[in-house]
Amino acid sequence: MDAARISFIFISPGLREDVRRQLKAERPYIGREWGLLPDLLLRHRFYAKRIEQPALIGVNPIKSLADRFHLTPEQLAYYGVAVVPTTFENQPGFILLATRVGMGERNRASVESLLDKRCELLQTIPAQ
Repeated sequence: MDAARISFIFISPGLREDVRRQLKAERPYIGREWGLLPDLLLRHRFYAKRIEQPALIGVNPIKSLADRFHLTPEQLAYYGVAVVPTTFENQPGFILLATRVGMGERNRASVESLLDKRCELLQTIPAQ
């Protein structure tokens, strides 16, 4: 497995509703440094980090993860990273999420599982 295979997604707006509710409830516990979410997310362990700025200018989620956990490119290939827009105290920001293959039962580090696969947003767009 090479580092080019790291799973990375920016989720906006297609986040699953149950995930959105859980992240909203856990926002107070998400710090400026990477740390484990207090509860499992979709039955898996996730690291989370808050970004308190309106844009991701100067933020590299993958480098941030690698620096925090001293990961080589080969090790990064076993991680999935997601960026979720949110607010902190009514100010725009982001939650960075990361999980690793094997970090819990049947965890394939697929951050795509955070997406609402029903594509409700697309269903509301009228056909041309």
